[in-house]
Amino acid sequence: LPFNPYWHLTEYARAEDPFKKLYSVNDKEPFKPFLQQLPQNLRARIAFVGLITTRLHVLRASREWGPNENRAAEFLNVSKINGLSDVYKQTINKILINRHPLLQLNSRVDNSNLLMKSVIAHVIALHASMPPEASPLATLFHKLDKCQNIFILACISDIEAVLLSAVIASGGQVTRYSCECGSKYVIANCGQAMEAMRCPDCKTRTIGGGDHKSAAGNRRLDTNPIKGPIASNDQAGYIGESTNQTMMHSVRSMPPISYRILHLFVHVLISGSSQAVTNNFLQKNNQVANNAEQYCMDHIQNDWNVLKGILNCNDENLALLLHSILSLMTQNPPPASALKTPAEREEWETSFTRNYVSPQTKSVTETTANFRTILDTASAAQGNNSGIIESWINQTLAINDEHHAKFLPRLWRKIGINSFENFRAHYNGNLSQNQKDFPFLSV
Repeated sequence: LPFNPYWHLTEYARAEDPFKKLYSVNDKEPFKPFLQQLPQNLRARIAFVGLITTRLHVLRASREWGPNENRAAEFLNVSKINGLSDVYKQTINKILINRHPLLQLNSRVDNSNLLMKSVIAHVIALHASMPPEASPLATLFHKLDKCQNIFILACISDIEAVLLSAVIASGGQVTRYSCECGSKYVIANCGQAMEAMRCPDCKTRTIGGGDHKSAAGNRRLDTNPIKGPIASNDQAGYIGESTNQTMMHSVRSMPPISYRILHLFVHVLISGSSQAVTNNFLQKNNQVANNAEQYCMDHIQNDWNVLKGILNCNDENLALLLHSILSLMTQNPPPASALKTPAEREEWETSFTRNYVSPQTKSVTETTANFRTILDTASAAQGNNSGIIESWINQTLAINDEHHAKFLPRLWRKIGINSFENFRAHYNGNLSQNQKDFPFLSV
């Protein structure tokens, strides 16, 4: 990895030197005091997962483990330490044996996926280290089976409203009907029945009809065809959905950037449970997710790609941005909430946007540069000077005639490629304010 996102934790810095002795000469004594503080220290637990990820696990992207790695991994297995949650212990073990479904690494992984997996690991490290009741995200990771009847963050509100609104938005109109069994269906265009078929739910009754007459027992729910958007009727539990590549797609009042980030985090945490529990959770309201692991990974990858487009940044800067948000969530943890009502969910999503996303995305360039400097400075304090020296060199590169011609820094007061994509990323960084200030822009 081009950076280590855990250097922002002082607890990580305190673990580095003892780990070097453990790794190089198998000296275990200096590391034991760090292990002893894990049950009482949240930040130490996060740092410990980070240490295993960055100092051992990522090596698998370049080579097989040797004797030093295997020896260190055997010592760092915390399964016998009292005071740690079973979920935390299982997470450590899965990473050490390379069996975590979202974090498996081998020499074929490319840089983009390695950076994305570093963010996945950080999301897991933070929430595995928290008590389950600390936040709704931690509850998803620790007790997914208890989340069937809560309102899931970044989840669509109502599958019926979403599907029907999509049909109407494409230029159609629909009329809703119900079978005797209660299953709902729609008839397009004029809204009168012209064809009969078996109900796909009860498989015994007839739905539809013929010659503008409904089959016996069918009930028309709308007096006139629906031509406009349908109000959502919020449903509890997870509602499955296909991946959506539309940049401005969102739910409720979240800006697209905030939605994509939270949506990515949620799907990382959902996949932390057993396959049976995850499948049951994902399929409560519909059957979109047949392979839980692949379903979650598809959404994570899609959100990652869309975020690169919205923010007009590369994989490394997106990873730095998301790590900086996770760092902020470590310093100022999000509030606990049972999410028993739609209002509680929307309030939590608004708080997430206001406290973590908006401050970090107003200028992605500034956020990533500042966070990189924090990491490099902390690393340099431990005697690792390569990162800070590279940072200094980058700051003193000559701005020659070619640079002036390409980037026009005096005109734009901005270092970067001048393009519509770049402008859109800047606009979306403070979307709500820019929409008020510049109502004539359609970005």
